[in-house]
Amino acid sequence: MLPDRQAAHLTGGLFLRIFTYRNRGRLKKAAIIVLLCLLALLILLICWMQYLQRYLVYTEDGVQLQFPGETPTVQTDNNTLSGEFVTGDPVAPPSIPVSGETEKTLLPLSGVYLSYEMLQSMDQVTAAVEALEDGSAVMLDLKSIYGSYYYTSSLEGASAPQDWDTQAVDALITELRRKSCYLIARLPAFSDNAFALAHQSEGLPLSNGALWMDAEGSYWLNPASETVQTHLKDLCSELQRKGFREIVFYNFYFPESANISYSSDLSRREVATAAAQSLLDAFSSSSLVISLDITDCLDNYPQVTEGVRRYLFSEDGGSVTSLASSYAADLASPEAQLVFCTASRDTRFEDYSLLRPLLEETAD
Repeated sequence: MLPDRQAAHLTGGLFLRIFTYRNRGRLKKAAIIVLLCLLALLILLICWMQYLQRYLVYTEDGVQLQFPGETPTVQTDNNTLSGEFVTGDPVAPPSIPVSGETEKTLLPLSGVYLSYEMLQSMDQVTAAVEALEDGSAVMLDLKSIYGSYYYTSSLEGASAPQDWDTQAVDALITELRRKSCYLIARLPAFSDNAFALAHQSEGLPLSNGALWMDAEGSYWLNPASETVQTHLKDLCSELQRKGFREIVFYNFYFPESANISYSSDLSRREVATAAAQSLLDAFSSSSLVISLDITDCLDNYPQVTEGVRRYLFSEDGGSVTSLASSYAADLASPEAQLVFCTASRDTRFEDYSLLRPLLEETAD
């Protein structure tokens, strides 16, 4: 056995050889690799948690995860019930009673929405519609900001996107009517390339006379124009004849861009409000409901309240209370007139009218 002093000397020499400059460099590289791997795992964990947010369900029993295809269990006072979560509890077909000439009593909505992207997967849409509860509310995107129509329209200048099957959308509308669905059409109001180019005097001008274009490459129409308002009324009338009971306009506001040549005693919001009121007045004696998607104009949406719904696209269940406080406080029936469109399973959305996607939407 080596003396203690000699053993210590050998051990120290071995320790020094291990921590030579070369070995220290290798250990440093290994440490960096480990740290990068941990960082990558942390990023993946954060992304995974963000993905799971849409499947969080807040119930009286706490927070649960509900994935597509799962049937949630709802605890009641006397027993336990199972039901489809995507469209909520089965409801009778929503109706729009009309009292007198102007007053419209709106009932809460429960149903689904179909985006332009979903309409491109018509086989999946057809299968999902077959399983849809009769009488559900169904909202369809039917027109683009560039002026293309997704259904067969007889309006002047109407055309479909290239290689688009309008007959398939027409057949879908027919099937939804057969199922007694409450049909809602969603379309842009003042962002319309085709109409602006065909009626350039009705577009929003720059100081040099050219038309103002937004960041998405779309020209906008002047909300104060009678020609524009008549066009929107004609569009509503056509869709009503096709069986739609509600029209939801988005981009129904006057852009705040300083590049737009604007001179009026009215504020831009007042101009948009006057245009909305003109549209509501035109259908005041009709059962057709005119509503607004205010998602992209939270600060300057038209201030109309009677017989109109406000639609909001949101995935944040934690913001439901604040959104309702900000955008439904002036409504006579917030639970019916405020409509959330969301893929989230968060039950806090269910205190108001609610539309969820017919098909699961995937991020690009």
